[in-house]
Amino acid sequence: MPRIVVGIAIAVVVAVAIGIAAYQFSRERVVDAVAPPAAPEAAVVYEDDFILGERDAPVTLIEFASLTCPHCASFHREILPQLKSEYIDTGKIRLVYRDFPTSPVELALAAAMLARCGGEDRFFGFIEVLYLSQERWSRSENPRREFEQIARMGGMSNADFNTCLDDQALLEKLQAWTRRDQERYGIRSTPSFILDGRKLSRVETVEDFRNALDPALARNR
Repeated sequence: MPRIVVGIAIAVVVAVAIGIAAYQFSRERVVDAVAPPAAPEAAVVYEDDFILGERDAPVTLIEFASLTCPHCASFHREILPQLKSEYIDTGKIRLVYRDFPTSPVELALAAAMLARCGGEDRFFGFIEVLYLSQERWSRSENPRREFEQIARMGGMSNADFNTCLDDQALLEKLQAWTRRDQERYGIRSTPSFILDGRKLSRVETVEDFRNALDPALARNR
């Protein structure tokens, strides 16, 4: 079974411990304000999706992101914490996270596989740690060693880590999901967002998200 070999030398123990134990981010920036179609389309959520928030929340925001994408990391550090506080933790919306690996694709795929292998309870903890430490592991000469350290701090054994990155079936699923979302939503870049079936564009601040989310909530009352 092919292995995505990545290589990383990084001291991320503190970031990992903080990220997996306490879910935090910091300020704002992204790419994608509402360009609504004539009629909203029901949000499609799949069995393999990971969801942040209440599964029966009235509004669904789908995020397409790559763990190697700097703007995605900025969104998770700077904007998502406020959205989580105002909309997700209050049960108003649910955030569906979908991997859309971008360059370097092999590295983005390996990081995505690691997060998914953490399971539902640890998925968003791994995502947060990977974004917090993105600049280090994405530039390291040995990212695999970095990922192994992150995995260990997240409670994953070395054997499970190696099995994870050797999982050809998971790799092929991630690639298939990317093709699916390209075709269904026309996703070409990250981060991209779909709000209740509507593609957003030029969302760059928390206020931009509020301007999109509040009307969606009003429509779903």
